[in-house]
Amino acid sequence: MYVPPYFPEPITVSGNVADARYRERVRFLRTVVGRHFLSVAVVAAFGLWRPFEGTTTFWAFAFAAGLVALTFVRRTASGSRWDGAVSLAVLLPVLAFAGLWLRGLDDNEFPVFSFAVVSSALGAYSLFCGQDFSYTGQFVLCNVASALFCVSMTLAGRVPGWNAAAGWAVGALYTFYYTYDLSMIVKRRRPDEAWAAVADLYRDLINFSTYPVRVFLHWRRFSNI
Repeated sequence: MYVPPYFPEPITVSGNVADARYRERVRFLRTVVGRHFLSVAVVAAFGLWRPFEGTTTFWAFAFAAGLVALTFVRRTASGSRWDGAVSLAVLLPVLAFAGLWLRGLDDNEFPVFSFAVVSSALGAYSLFCGQDFSYTGQFVLCNVASALFCVSMTLAGRVPGWNAAAGWAVGALYTFYYTYDLSMIVKRRRPDEAWAAVADLYRDLINFSTYPVRVFLHWRRFSNI
């Protein structure tokens, strides 16, 4: 008797990175993490430069619309030779929207600094881990680095204790999302799709609203079995 899984199975494609040799898999992961760090630098540049004016709410909606556009690209171009190039082209304005939105949040004392700290730690881990890449190790070590940074900033009087604690919590949630999503991306991306994978780390944020629908449809599909 077939017993369907309680939750939908992860999406996979043939020839995915997860099925590749270990060395090739690590090379792909390090490439994606490195390029993602560059994208975060672009986000930070727009946040610091602030070339366009607008309310925090406006930039939040613009960022969300960009994620929808990235998702549309994946639905229509996934697996094609244009996927990476089109994803990158759409991603660039999304990075600008993210930077301007985060700048607004920072002006309202949201601990935006945690994203910069965690992104730097994630990049450093992939740079120095060699061939011993581990999602769990990345999650744990990056959270330790984030905690040490928050404590040191509080002791130095640069950040209030409550803000540092909130920053660590936000960073921990972000790190969990990042490492989990990265482990899923390798199942649906091929070794030559690094830029599309970088875009996935952003557009998968929209899954927080779409995944419950997917679970509901999955349950309804097998409810009569």
